[in-house]
Order: sequence, then C-alpha cells, then structure tokens
Amino acid sequence: MDDIWTTARAALGSNRQIALRAGAALLAGAGVFALRHIPRAEVDAAIAPRTRIARVRTLAEALAELRVLEPHDSEFAPHFEAVLEAVDAFLLEDERRVVASQGRMSRLAGEVERVAAQMCACAEEQMHASDDAFVAVLRARDEVVPRIVGMLEDALWNHLLDR
Repeated sequence: MDDIWTTARAALGSNRQIALRAGAALLAGAGVFALRHIPRAEVDAAIAPRTRIARVRTLAEALAELRVLEPHDSEFAPHFEAVLEAVDAFLLEDERRVVASQGRMSRLAGEVERVAAQMCACAEEQMHASDDAFVAVLRARDEVVPRIVGMLEDALWNHLLDR
C-alpha cells in the first residue's frame, strides 16, 4: 500500500512540474506576442523614403533624434542629408558582401561621424537660444552620435564576421 501512495505522489509531483512549465511557456509566449504587437512610433518623414534605413528601426530612431538639431531655415539641412546618404550607402555596402565593402563601410562610418559632429558643432553656436536647444545639442553630441557610430561599428563587425 505504501508503494501505491509513493507512486501517486511522484505522479502528482511530475504533473505539477509539467503544469508549471506549461504555464511559464504560455506566459512567455503571451509576452512575446504582446511585444510584437505594441504599436511603434512611425519612422520620421525625412527617413521613411530611404527603405534600407527605415528597415533598421533603432538606427532610424537615432537618426530622427539627430534631425532635431536641424533648424528649418539654416544650412544644417545639407548636413543631415549627407548623414542619411552616407548611412544609406553604408547599408548598401553591407548588403553587397564583396571584399572591398569592408573598406568602404569603414570610410562611410567615419564620414557619418564627421558630418554628425559638424552638425553638433554648428548647433552649439545657436544653443544659447533656449534651454531646449541647449539640451538637444548636448544630448545629440554626448548620446545620439556615439550611439549611431556604435550601431555602424557593430554592423561593420558583423559584416566582417559573416565573411
């Protein structure tokens, strides 16, 4: 009789473990489903036409933050367009996967960093206009530009590893 109870308790214990594991899997699946269906912010209008950039959501969002430095009536617009062109060319080179791509990608990443730094330097001259402008320039210089450069360096590193 003791053996029957021991066997029954063991069966119940394993059923509990199965139920707990199934519940954990269900919660994890529900969490992933919810995260995939949370509405994301739309891609910036200046970035949306460039489909390669728009596909890389985090890069598009970082570039949209850099666009905040661009006043409507200034010479900044060509700088932002130059950043977008360089990033788009960088992503094109990443897709091509030829031997010369790594050198071009490295040069384009340096160009993005240089032009973005120029945008920040030009905006620093006007940052005393308001507190919002001051915060935007500091955030772009200290956070956004290094994040963009880091993403490009990561993509270059992944490109090298894939070869």
